[in-house]
Amino acid sequence: MGGARMGVVIAYSNRYGGETCAWVGLKTSRGGGKFEYSVKEAYQKISKSKVTLVEANKDLTAAWNCLVPLKISILAWRIWQNRLSSKDNLVKRDILVESQNSCSFGCGKEENISHIFFECPPTLTTWNEVLSWLDFTFVLHNSSWQNFVQFTGITNGGRVFKERFAIIWLQLSGTFGNKATKRFLKILNCIADMLFLTFKLFLGDGLSQKSRDLVMIYSGGYQIRKRVLAGQIRQIRGISAVAG
Repeated sequence: MGGARMGVVIAYSNRYGGETCAWVGLKTSRGGGKFEYSVKEAYQKISKSKVTLVEANKDLTAAWNCLVPLKISILAWRIWQNRLSSKDNLVKRDILVESQNSCSFGCGKEENISHIFFECPPTLTTWNEVLSWLDFTFVLHNSSWQNFVQFTGITNGGRVFKERFAIIWLQLSGTFGNKATKRFLKILNCIADMLFLTFKLFLGDGLSQKSRDLVMIYSGGYQIRKRVLAGQIRQIRGISAVAG
């Protein structure tokens, strides 16, 4: 490629309907009216267009945050569009049969995105613990996008606080979505370390006095919290095994 410049100016057409898009080149005044293509322009058109594969009211740009690893942003983007290889999606594609769609966490329920991230006993217990640490109590929505909107709007702190709570949501969802952390104790280690850093760096100044006190003692006490939650999860798994 040498020193060649690659630009991207694109347009797309959805004249075929459904989920099919066709990209159309645009002539520009630069380079003698030649066709050019720009990744930036493509991204902007996909992000801002009302003709997307998801609902128009979803602002998918919320997934991209410089304080969150890229792989977690990509995961969140896929969660909101139901584009993960959950077992229910694999059954729809005839990769698995219906008898193989039980939850990977071992609870025995049917596996789908809502169940994995928000309904399965281990993940639900963890979300409740996170809310407890944040000094909030309410029922979270089981729709991935609505859950994100609800979680980031639990305070009246404006845009900055929404961004801070978005970081927690993205990191926590990334922990659940990582295949390497499906062993429960490893999940707890990741969550405990992530929460400590997040509280210390982003949330300490704006929470209630109870939560600020918790931040101060968290570095010494989160191992106790982790052991308590581990015991709860082991108990849940034992109940599920007996029921099965």
